[in-house]
Amino acid sequence: MKYDLNDHMVMVANCIPVKGYSRSIIYDLYRETFDFIPNDLYDILSKYNKRELTTVFGDTPKEFHHVLDEYFDFLLEKEYVLLTNRPDELACFPDLNLEWDAPATITNAIIDIRQPLFDQKDYSRFLKDLNDLGCTHLQVRFFPGYNHNMALRLFEFLNDLDMLCEVVIPYDTARPPGYYINLYQHYQKIHSITVFDFHQELDFLKKEDYRPFSQHVHFTSEAVTDQSHCGIISPAYFSVNIPMFTESLQFNSCLNRKVAVDQFGNIKNCPSLTKSYGQINSISLKDIVKSDAFKECWTISKDKISICRMCEFRYMCTDCRAFVSDATDKPLKCRYNPITCEWT
Repeated sequence: MKYDLNDHMVMVANCIPVKGYSRSIIYDLYRETFDFIPNDLYDILSKYNKRELTTVFGDTPKEFHHVLDEYFDFLLEKEYVLLTNRPDELACFPDLNLEWDAPATITNAIIDIRQPLFDQKDYSRFLKDLNDLGCTHLQVRFFPGYNHNMALRLFEFLNDLDMLCEVVIPYDTARPPGYYINLYQHYQKIHSITVFDFHQELDFLKKEDYRPFSQHVHFTSEAVTDQSHCGIISPAYFSVNIPMFTESLQFNSCLNRKVAVDQFGNIKNCPSLTKSYGQINSISLKDIVKSDAFKECWTISKDKISICRMCEFRYMCTDCRAFVSDATDKPLKCRYNPITCEWT
């Protein structure tokens, strides 16, 4: 053994175990990684944090001491725990503050645009309200039929605002692929561009002039025809970090402090939800966000959702309340079973 039984075990504050139905996970919120652990190790960490190892071994039958040795070797190797022989030092290791807040009424938004049903001034007014409400991340999804000149004017308007924009846009075969890289370079508030319905080779991204931008401009053959392509639950979208973890503890990981405009100009919590609070040309966003009804979905955390509440991934997973059988049911596009630990 690499330790003295008189040592006290201290769980590193940013390494937090989360229990699932069949297995648990240690979330390493600093390194932004995770490891699966058995549920009995979760129980040990929860019960014996900041207690002497002699107590842990004393409460465990001797025939399982070799399992404890393996557990502690793993925990020490991964730096999930540390040991101290100074009980007076335990107060020097406070728990991580798990409260979440943000200096913004709205933190993120989605705008879907297809045909130009409204004037640019309506979208510009909405964007100005977003900016005043503290929004820092915007996704604009253009569907086939959108007006490209209006899109350029919106990008220009964003240059004077504080938020960054993620653009999802269909490929126009009349334009060379490099055009979209030039868009990214020209408009400073565009954080990334995803070009969909693209069916050419990507060799041009190997060119020296384009290579630095390949992480910010993505091309995919998938056809994104409307908002129904959203809501997919996949490990590819998992995020292990302090903001995601702490927000998910109390709030919905998708809808909290979000606002959206669907392709018909309706202001919603999400483009795929049915509830509308008015259209962008007839009501102020600043008035909508004062409504308790608008904020009601913000607090549907994973711990309030059936099946999800027993899932070990629940604090790294982005939720979806649009494609569900009931308001507090597991997302229909989630294929993970926390009982069998299998993706189907």
